[in-house]
Amino acid sequence: MHTGWFPRLLAGAAVGAAGLVIALPGVAMAGGGASGSAEPSTVNTGDNVNFFIQCESSSSTASLTGTSLGLPSNIQMDEITDTEFDLDITMPKSASRGSHKVSMQCEDGSFTSVTVVITPHGGADTGDGAMSGGASTAAIALGGLLVVGAGAGGFLLHRRRSAPVR
Repeated sequence: MHTGWFPRLLAGAAVGAAGLVIALPGVAMAGGGASGSAEPSTVNTGDNVNFFIQCESSSSTASLTGTSLGLPSNIQMDEITDTEFDLDITMPKSASRGSHKVSMQCEDGSFTSVTVVITPHGGADTGDGAMSGGASTAAIALGGLLVVGAGAGGFLLHRRRSAPVR
């Protein structure tokens, strides 16, 4: 008799959910009581990014420090509500590749920072595209069906083998 599989399943789901929350890019809850985001958080130079901050309490202004991207140090953000501000910025062509911390601060003193990743223009060189589209799509679909079938067969064999003998 197999016992304890359900608690292990719940523990695995909880660990996976916690990892997902921690790994969400461009979202920061740390800092001085404010929360913020950058969407998208991975961009090329010349792309637009929307920065957002939610202040801890009512504020009439908020600002963004973009010096790590080659921007001014005190950029005024646009007010959405008395606690929310945003700003659309085009990533300068002079911004270096890699991760950049961008700080935002509210008039009430709350602050946060988000990470923006600047990537090189164009995609990675991955070959000549010989496996894109066409007959290879059918082969990939057939391979997926075989994997699903093998998993179902293994499940049925396991159930049959572990069934109680009468």
